[in-house]
Amino acid sequence: MVNQRLNVSMFGLALLAGFSFATSTARGDDPNEHIPPPEKVDDSPSAYACTIETLQTEEHCLMEAAVQKSANPAQQAIENVRIAVSLGPRACNKPARLRGDKSADAEMFAICQREFAAAAQASCSLDGDFPLLDEAGRFAPQAKVCYDALSSVLVRTRTMTRLSAPCCRCLSKKCGFAAAQCYPEVVRGSFAQNTLACAATANCDACEAVVPATAIPREEPPVSPSKKRTSGASWY
Repeated sequence: MVNQRLNVSMFGLALLAGFSFATSTARGDDPNEHIPPPEKVDDSPSAYACTIETLQTEEHCLMEAAVQKSANPAQQAIENVRIAVSLGPRACNKPARLRGDKSADAEMFAICQREFAAAAQASCSLDGDFPLLDEAGRFAPQAKVCYDALSSVLVRTRTMTRLSAPCCRCLSKKCGFAAAQCYPEVVRGSFAQNTLACAATANCDACEAVVPATAIPREEPPVSPSKKRTSGASWY
């Protein structure tokens, strides 16, 4: 008996729903009008896009920008390299500056700019397919290889500045030769004989992590005459 009542109730609800749908259709109502439209996807670049600022600070970022395929690849390639090289002075300023200094170390700044320009010329043309940056200064998604190459130069400059600048300044002060000679040697890891000779006598603590101890010439201390022995010497 209970089951019969449930079946009758369900049948009544179905009839009521069908009647409501038929009525709304007869009135010309759209049955989908109450369904919300799909949300629009925002594919515009976010606040986490890679820029010259993130390049300098080494912040994590996303390679996204509002760029369109170039209509003149040959000209665009030249322009991309020019733009990348022009970022060098601004990008190298902070990595080439020691903590506490008001300005960048002149020698490391120059080295950084040379390496930055070389990386830009080797990696940043994008074959002219897309602009390197969009109007907001964000790196194009196709510029990842370029961005990584430029970033590597800045990371290397920062490390070498911390290591080489204190050592080269000390050697220059103690031995009187130009610090400009020392910096490239530290960067290459290959030292001239006069640099090594200076490091052997200058006692610059900052050079211990830069100049390999095995490369520094060491003079054997003179043997005291009193310690020399001759054959047939008598003991008293």
